[in-house]
Amino acid sequence: MASSPPEPQKSPRQFSYKIILLGEVGVGKTSLFNRIRTGEFIEDYDCGTSYYDNMYYTTTVGDDEVNVMLWDMGKPQNFRECKPGYFYRNTDGVLFVFSVEDSYTFQNLQEWNEELVYRIDNLDSLERALIGNKCDLPCEIEEEQVKALSKELQVKQLHFVSAKTGENVMKTFNDLIAVIHHRRTKVPEGSNTDTPVTDIEKSSKCICC
Repeated sequence: MASSPPEPQKSPRQFSYKIILLGEVGVGKTSLFNRIRTGEFIEDYDCGTSYYDNMYYTTTVGDDEVNVMLWDMGKPQNFRECKPGYFYRNTDGVLFVFSVEDSYTFQNLQEWNEELVYRIDNLDSLERALIGNKCDLPCEIEEEQVKALSKELQVKQLHFVSAKTGENVMKTFNDLIAVIHHRRTKVPEGSNTDTPVTDIEKSSKCICC
């Protein structure tokens, strides 16, 4: 008796999301951007006269294929000359970045959040992560300050990373992607993928790495 032909494999569902990097000059947003894009630390990267830069990143969440466009702002003077609304438009996730060695960059995230609130219409569906970069350096930020700001910014994820060493960078990025995807598709957390860290208490206990 002839065996039945194998059933054709189903193609994975495909989804697309947009994530932006926000924070003060010098916190390492572009270094994080390049670490994700190239896997390397580029110390003297020159973005030229670009208003902003973007890249595509493809990963899987569960059985789904997820394509992410990550946006980084260019030089501050160039970014202010462009139409910032285009940068913020159709955003699904935000990485708020500060430098752990510079308390000003941490405090000024409130202003970036005000800008975000002004520019974004879909705030209720926006996923946000708070990123302390340069955790390979001495930390000037107190843990309680970080927790308080996380609450104010309505952040569900808190990570400390180093664009220079690569520590925790990809996990942070993939965690945010997974949270966005779970929310958009209602995929049960833990279905063929690691459950993202969303507990501020757990993720901040080893502050500054």
